[in-house]
Amino acid sequence: MKYSASTSAAKRMFDIVFSALLIIATAPLMLLSIVLCWIDGHQNPFFTQTRLGRHCYRFTIYKFRTMHPQAHRKGSTPQHVGFSGDGLTPIGRFMRATSLDELPQLFNILKGDMAFIGPRPHAMVYAQHYASIAPNYYERYKVRPGLAGLVQVTPLRNLTESEEHIRARVASDLDYVRRASLAMDFTIFVAAAIIVMKSLTPGLVSLLALSSEQMASA
Repeated sequence: MKYSASTSAAKRMFDIVFSALLIIATAPLMLLSIVLCWIDGHQNPFFTQTRLGRHCYRFTIYKFRTMHPQAHRKGSTPQHVGFSGDGLTPIGRFMRATSLDELPQLFNILKGDMAFIGPRPHAMVYAQHYASIAPNYYERYKVRPGLAGLVQVTPLRNLTESEEHIRARVASDLDYVRRASLAMDFTIFVAAAIIVMKSLTPGLVSLLALSSEQMASA
């Protein structure tokens, strides 16, 4: 797959303009997320990590903290945490379920490290692990990584328990790389937005329940 120069320019222009608008529009949500991280016991609410970008260029990704400090260090094999893993803090589960933890990546998109749509960027340890299972894994980096990709709007979204799941996820990413178009990006964007909106109500309910439990035990 190769975008034409005009299509690439249009995609990048959309990413710049829309990420800037969303940074302004979601500023109150970001402030709320920072407060939630402080409530959760994190002195620094921001989590940064080296990820692989287009052509395996390394960049620093930004997220809000959702996990216990030692969670990433358990075991020798990388483990996908998902939305309800043991490493998540109580408030972290809410932030993962509602995707609030991903909001700082709007700055990655504005900078050009990422796009709104594309295969999710993986940490180095995950990339090496997945490449050992799927030999064609690194082909997914022919395009700029995204806030959401084809995997995130399919049942594969949170499946990494087996090598078969990993191969299927990589195959889905490569399918996007081969067939990528503005129309496909728009379809994924809408589907991802619907998933996030559907997660907001149950996420808020769980957060209110957690707050009630904390007040009752105080």
